[in-house]
Amino acid sequence: MNRWKMKAAALLCALSVMPAAMPLGAGAAEWINLSSWSYAEVSGFVSEGLLPARLENEGDFTRPITRGEFAELIYSVLESTGVFADSMYNSPEFSDCGDYPNINKLRLCSIAQGFGDNTFRPEGTITREDAAVFAARAVEQMGILSYVFDEESDTSVLDNIVDRDEISDYAADSVEELLENGMMSGGEDGRFLPKSELTIEQAVSIAYRIYKKIPRLISSDNEGYTGDTEQIIQSYENGLTETYYNETYYIKDGEKVLMEFESDVYSQILSCTYSNTRFVFAVNFNDKTDVYNADTGEHLYTIPYIVYKLDARDGYIYVYSARFMPVYSGIYNFEGSELI
Repeated sequence: MNRWKMKAAALLCALSVMPAAMPLGAGAAEWINLSSWSYAEVSGFVSEGLLPARLENEGDFTRPITRGEFAELIYSVLESTGVFADSMYNSPEFSDCGDYPNINKLRLCSIAQGFGDNTFRPEGTITREDAAVFAARAVEQMGILSYVFDEESDTSVLDNIVDRDEISDYAADSVEELLENGMMSGGEDGRFLPKSELTIEQAVSIAYRIYKKIPRLISSDNEGYTGDTEQIIQSYENGLTETYYNETYYIKDGEKVLMEFESDVYSQILSCTYSNTRFVFAVNFNDKTDVYNADTGEHLYTIPYIVYKLDARDGYIYVYSARFMPVYSGIYNFEGSELI
C-alpha cells in the first residue's frame, strides 16, 4: 500500500555511560559532568544561547531532568523562531507552574499537557517515552517533520528497537516520529529504554536536534557583496549563472541576460531544470516565491511561502514560513500544486 513515510535522518549517536568533566564556556557552568557522546550537541546548544537560565549553573548533566526543565528547553527552541511573545497567551494556567510561566505558553499551543487535577508537576522527572510525546507535539506545531513518498515499504524504524514492546501505546507514534527524523536515538544495543528517566544531556541533545531541523529564515543572496562591480553569486547545474550588481540580481546564460530581479524586492534566487524546463524561483520579502520559465521569462505561478530547497530528481519543492503559528513547512511539485 502506498503511504507517506517520514524520512529517517542519519543522526543516531551511541549512548555512553561514561561521564567526563568538560568545559562548555559562556552560558553554562564552567565545568560540568557530561558524557562524551553528548559534548558536541550540548556545546552547540549552549553556543547558540539556547540554554535556559534554570540550567546555566547546573554541574551534572547526567542527572535526570525534571518535567519543568525539559519544558523550558523546548520553549527555548520555540522562542528562537520568534513565534512566542511575552503577552501572547491568555489561557487557563497550571496550578503549580507559577515559577514556570513559559509552560503555560506551551499549554496554549497544546504542547504542554498536564494531569487531571490541573497540575503539570514540573519538579517530577520525565521518562524517555513521555519526553518523545512532548517533543513530538512541539515538532508538529512547527511543521518540521520531513516526508518522502515511499510506494512499497511498510517498515518502521521501531522494527529495529529491541524493546519496542515496552513502549506504551500512547507514545509509540511519537517515538517513531522522533526516531525517523533523527531527533531521538536508541543505544548501541538497540534498546530505546522508554521507561527510563530522561537525563539533562539527553534532553539538550533532543532540543538541539529539533533546533537544527528548523529551516532558518532566508538570508539575502547579496550578503557580503558590495554591488559596485558585477559579482557571481552562484552557478547552477543547468548552465545558468546568478550575478549581483547595482542592487540587481541577473540570471544569465553565458553572457546573455535572461532575467533581472531588484534586490529590494527579492532576497534570494534559486534555479534548476525539471522536465526540460529551466526554472527560476525568486523569493521576495513577503515570504512568497515567484516562479518563472528562465528561457521565456514567463511567470508560471507564485508559491505563498519561502522556497528553500529544490529536488528536481524527485520533483519536490520544499517550502517554509514562520509568519504564523503553527509554523508551516510543506512540499509542492513543479506544476505549482501543494502536495503536503
